[in-house]
Amino acid sequence: LPLLSVVLGQAYELAVHALDLAPCGAPTPPAHLLDRGLAALLDVTGALSARIGIHTSVTAQAGDGGWAFASDSDGWVTTPARPGFDGAGVRGAAADLLDASAGRAALPQLLLTRRLVVHNMTSFMRLAPLVHEVPGLPGGSALRTGVAGLGKVTGLVGRLRR
Repeated sequence: LPLLSVVLGQAYELAVHALDLAPCGAPTPPAHLLDRGLAALLDVTGALSARIGIHTSVTAQAGDGGWAFASDSDGWVTTPARPGFDGAGVRGAAADLLDASAGRAALPQLLLTRRLVVHNMTSFMRLAPLVHEVPGLPGGSALRTGVAGLGKVTGLVGRLRR
């Protein structure tokens, strides 16, 4: 990864660990830390996607903000999120997005309660190769859950069509 992405990636770690400490009596993490953690998550995922040639765009909207990346074989760009989704997207509170990406919150529960709302789930499947290429990828557990769930749903739909 480029050095700047590695440095920015530490904001993700700080944000996730700050969320871990809040139930123990630590202060609630500041919104700007959660925002930078989300930026780091998207930037590193974009960098890794570009490295293995995945052409996609992903947006994570949190409240009035959020971040997006677009990647292809020539590189990636991470930008503040605009309203709407080009490609894959997820909307929710920054804390929920970070907790889900770190595997600290049950993704199915967040989706069922609509604390997280996914847009264009099939576009997220473009990121599936990252799970195998980068085993410790933040959000990898959430992506694995999504891939497995979508596989079951599409398999069920295929059986119903027969």
